[in-house]
Amino acid sequence: MAQTNDADAKQDDKIANAQMVNFVLSGLAVVAALCMWMGGATLHVPSAIVLALLPVVMICLVNKRPLLYAVGTRRRDPLEQRTDLIFAFFVCVASLAFGNQDVHFLGTEMLLEYALLVGLLGCLVVYSAARQNPQVWSAMFCMLLCAGFYGWGLAGVVDSLPDKSPPAHFSTTVVYRNESHGRGTTYHLTLAPWGPAQWSDSLTVSHAVYDSTAIGTPICLELHPGLLHLPWYRMVECDSTSQQPATGDQ
Repeated sequence: MAQTNDADAKQDDKIANAQMVNFVLSGLAVVAALCMWMGGATLHVPSAIVLALLPVVMICLVNKRPLLYAVGTRRRDPLEQRTDLIFAFFVCVASLAFGNQDVHFLGTEMLLEYALLVGLLGCLVVYSAARQNPQVWSAMFCMLLCAGFYGWGLAGVVDSLPDKSPPAHFSTTVVYRNESHGRGTTYHLTLAPWGPAQWSDSLTVSHAVYDSTAIGTPICLELHPGLLHLPWYRMVECDSTSQQPATGDQ
């Protein structure tokens, strides 16, 4: 009986430690996410590094024996004591994918390829732990989605943030303005075709930028090749006299 009590006490300590680790990881993820969203350009790189590394740590914890961690546990999980890391994982993924709203990509095909590759790799890594769940395929599908979105966001960050190559400059005009309403209001500007973008492109902008533009307002853009060869662009200030990019035109 004493040995059983000791074993139960040790197991309770392990569960408590796992919950504390989850709390710390969640806190780090939230702080890094706030820095990514509101910290300005100087904090984008360090916060992106933290957000990129935390999911790797979580996947390692999921595979650690004994199995004390999971990403997206279900009620019928036979290992009910496992600590679910889904909140911290979701914060990291969402911040990597949407935290730098100034960056826009010309196409998403290669981003989808990176997302699928990382998603399949994530499933492969956690399979031995996930098969302990009677709903193993649901668990694997959850991991495919989580790791896939992580791959999407990671590819976008690696492609854009370290890219210091000289950009090409273009100018276009606003052809449509609209707002979308959910939990908050999102502001969109639709641009006329420009440079390699031979289609009307919609950008999400801040309230201040939205209020300062009207249909026909000139918009200046700089296009970068991308570290992973995924072309990306962002809005820049126009020269007030020429209505061309302040750093040059093309």
